[in-house]
Amino acid sequence: MPSGCYLQNAVPARADATGQIIDEPTPPTFDETIEDVRDRIAPTIVAQTALVGLDRPASAIQQLIDRDRRRREGAVRPGGYRTGSYEPYFESEFEQRRLILFNSIIHSLGSFVTTAYTRGSAAREIHIRIGDHYVIAMLDHPSTEFRPGQEIMPRKGKADRLRLVLGSDWRSTDYVWEDSPAGPLEKQIADIGLCIAVRGELSRRRHEHFLYERQVEKIEREKVAKDAAEREAILAREQALAAERITIEREAQEAC
Repeated sequence: MPSGCYLQNAVPARADATGQIIDEPTPPTFDETIEDVRDRIAPTIVAQTALVGLDRPASAIQQLIDRDRRRREGAVRPGGYRTGSYEPYFESEFEQRRLILFNSIIHSLGSFVTTAYTRGSAAREIHIRIGDHYVIAMLDHPSTEFRPGQEIMPRKGKADRLRLVLGSDWRSTDYVWEDSPAGPLEKQIADIGLCIAVRGELSRRRHEHFLYERQVEKIEREKVAKDAAEREAILAREQALAAERITIEREAQEAC
């Protein structure tokens, strides 16, 4: 994100050489609302949005293309026969469309993207880093079922319906885009890219608040511990004084 989105962070509590808190932490503040951020960056993303083919692959997509090339080369074994275990993953029209959409989304974000990488051999999801925080986008046929620990294999055949979900829950109904009579996903790239950028900023703000809350909790725990230690010290002094008085009284009685 440009510096306008990464604004004032939470100010941490300062401590002296003994670890005593000098200043209380202050909550994070932001000069722009999320709506302001969205309105400001929307024209940039719209201007950068286009359907970008695989002749201009982003780094994450280039890695998938290179892997497919190595599989293609490894598919031809000595003697000229082919083995299915080395078949390329992304040659079907369906998979080519997926890669082009992922590629176009990355390009639409332009300089807002710090880096991006796909997950799994078949790249069913992509992790896009906005500033210091990743936003996950899952893209596949709507009928696909994602199960923990199960590797989704590439889909063969012609280009078919696609569904894109932001986040790691494929069943989510928030931040979802699908091919529809109103238009295919290719017509929704700008909106998807804008939502990814805004979610990255939201993640950063939530993280700033999380750090602030942890600091407040830590200071509160330290205060409770300090108060408890002081009470124990006072009680110990009172007990010592009481014992001293008893000793003095006993010695006085014995002297008489």
